[in-house]
Amino acid sequence: MGLDTNSIAITGLKDAATRIAVSANNIANSQSVQPTLAGSNSGKAFIPQDVVSISQEASGGVQTQVVDGDAQPFQVFDPQSQSANADGFVERPNVDFAEEATNRILAESAFKANISVIKADTEAQSSLLDALA
Repeated sequence: MGLDTNSIAITGLKDAATRIAVSANNIANSQSVQPTLAGSNSGKAFIPQDVVSISQEASGGVQTQVVDGDAQPFQVFDPQSQSANADGFVERPNVDFAEEATNRILAESAFKANISVIKADTEAQSSLLDALA
C-alpha cells in the first residue's frame, strides 16, 4: 500500500501549528514570576516547553509531542513584586527569545512546505482525472 501524501503533509501541518502555539505560549509566559523559596528555585515557575517530532516510518508523517524544556527558571531581584520572597527575589522563566524566533521561522517554513505538497498532490490527482476522462 502506498503512502497517502496528503495525510503525511497534514501531520506536518499539525506539527508546525503545534510549534507556533508552544512558542507563543513560551513568549506569553516569559515575564510570569513565582516566589523563590529558601534562596533556590522552587520549581513552581513556568518552564518553557519544547516540541519533539517523531518520524512515523510505517505510515509516514510525523507525531508531535510537547515536553518541558531543559531551561530552568532563574532568580531575579524584584522586591516590588507581590510574589517576591522575604529577600526580594522571584523566579522568572528562562525563555530564550532568539530560540523562540528561530522556532517560529522554522515552523512557518515547514507549514508553507506542507501546503505546497498538498497543492502539488491535488494538482497531480486533478491532472490524472483529466487524462482518464
